[in-house]
Amino acid sequence: MDALVQGVPAANVWFADTGCAIATRGNLFVNVMREAQTLERLREVRRHIERHVAAWGTNTISISVLEPGATAAAPKEVRDETAAITRDYGSIAAAIVIEGSGFRAAAVRAVVAAIYLVSHSPYPHKIVESVDDGARWLRQMAERAGQARVGALEIVDAVAAARAELRRA
Repeated sequence: MDALVQGVPAANVWFADTGCAIATRGNLFVNVMREAQTLERLREVRRHIERHVAAWGTNTISISVLEPGATAAAPKEVRDETAAITRDYGSIAAAIVIEGSGFRAAAVRAVVAAIYLVSHSPYPHKIVESVDDGARWLRQMAERAGQARVGALEIVDAVAAARAELRRA
């Protein structure tokens, strides 16, 4: 499931179904959601985060992308598990991309901000509207921590590789 960019894998895609794709590149963890999260998908996210953190410790960065179809109201158990994952795994920083415009996207950004507030995230996070914005911010945070293993363009490419697997699933 590796998408190639100039002969080099853009990302290792570890899981993909029709609504969620999980990938890594270096110390970057990628989660793209096309459909609303479910507990089954969150179990996959947790399993792959555990593997990623086993390799990199807290020297990781992550980007989660919620496409417009993933912004449906989540049940309490999904919100609780999302908060638990946020709390359970330390990292350098996390960018949360909530795509879309208008009231619905703004409301989802507010809910996600509340999840991070309630979960007492032990690391910096930023909620943004585009993958490019999230990638630039993550790169800056990784540079400050001395852990810049991937560039902003590589982050964008890794997200694109995960999205490509969603289309195939």
